[in-house]
Amino acid sequence: MTFWIRRTIGVLALGVLQTACDSPTAPRSAVGIAGLTAGGEHNCVVTDSGSIWCWGRGTEGQLGNFNTLDSSEPVRVAGAASYVQVDAGRRHTCAVKVAGAANCWGWGFYGQLGDGTTSTYTGATAVVSADRYVQVSAGGNHTCAITEAAAIHCWGDNSQGQLGDSTYTSRLEPAVVASTETFAAVSAGMSHTCAMSVAGELFCWGLNHLGQLGTGTLVGAPSPVRVETTLRFRSISAGMSHTCAVSTDGAAYCWGSNVYGELGNAGRAEAGMTGSPWPDPTRLGYTFETVSAGEWFTCGAVSGGPGRCWGRGLEGQLGNAQPLNTTVPLSTFDGVSITFIAAGLRHACALGPGDEVHCWGDGTRGQLGRPRGNTSLTPSRVNIPRD
Repeated sequence: MTFWIRRTIGVLALGVLQTACDSPTAPRSAVGIAGLTAGGEHNCVVTDSGSIWCWGRGTEGQLGNFNTLDSSEPVRVAGAASYVQVDAGRRHTCAVKVAGAANCWGWGFYGQLGDGTTSTYTGATAVVSADRYVQVSAGGNHTCAITEAAAIHCWGDNSQGQLGDSTYTSRLEPAVVASTETFAAVSAGMSHTCAMSVAGELFCWGLNHLGQLGTGTLVGAPSPVRVETTLRFRSISAGMSHTCAVSTDGAAYCWGSNVYGELGNAGRAEAGMTGSPWPDPTRLGYTFETVSAGEWFTCGAVSGGPGRCWGRGLEGQLGNAQPLNTTVPLSTFDGVSITFIAAGLRHACALGPGDEVHCWGDGTRGQLGRPRGNTSLTPSRVNIPRD
């Protein structure tokens, strides 16, 4: 399952080389947060100066600090590389450097690090590719990235066709997705992948047992198939077994599983049954900037207001002070105006005024930026070091 960054920076953004210091108590400065991502049980931010800080589960090396320990305090990804975008997957992390090369670290058993091996790395390792990338998305056990030429490359587990290269063969290095479309964004879910074309059309591929591809059927696809809608979109997010997107007019649409109300359409579906095999609008009529699909819940950023979350809330991941499930978007509790929300496995993090980061939900691996084992039903601030 993937609960990735939705605020992407262009590769032409300027960056300052970071030092090899991994201290979570680095001095603060005016450096801002350029991107935020929530993975399975860890999170990362990339700063305006190009450094990456991660916290939460680290037992597979996904924090990138040459360690295999969890950390409730953000630790700096080791090395002198300067990054422009980062995305946290289930148990691995990938990022795009200023020059367009991609690095990955963490669990690599399925080849999801793209370095030509199935090794696990606790520090950044280079993806084997001569192409320059503009965005990367780390999924369950696979990774996808968009090239400067607007093509998509994927690597890692392909047992469900989630690499989109028309096969079910797993890849240790980037493989070209079988499509002639030009793409603007890609989102790797647990066992499916979705992408948005430059024209705002949506395409998905991979596992489709609950309708997460949005094609109107439950038939999987090893190459991109068009989502069943005539709408145009501005963002896309693939979660565990559901997908959500924001149309050009700001409406949020979701499809796939709906066991806990994660589609936000005021209904539920029995386990193992589809909630909707094509895009269904969320209820209450909010205008969203972006949405992020987690395990069995979804969160979205509403312009000028607090975040909205829906679906499973038993671990506090809805951020509304109630450990309850809800089938429609509800406001996060503190009312702080936010610009972006990233949904993780059973937690979420948001970027607020002044580039403050707030997290809530399950905190058993330190992913809330507070001591391990703590959970929070409402957003709490994370102390992000600034270079």
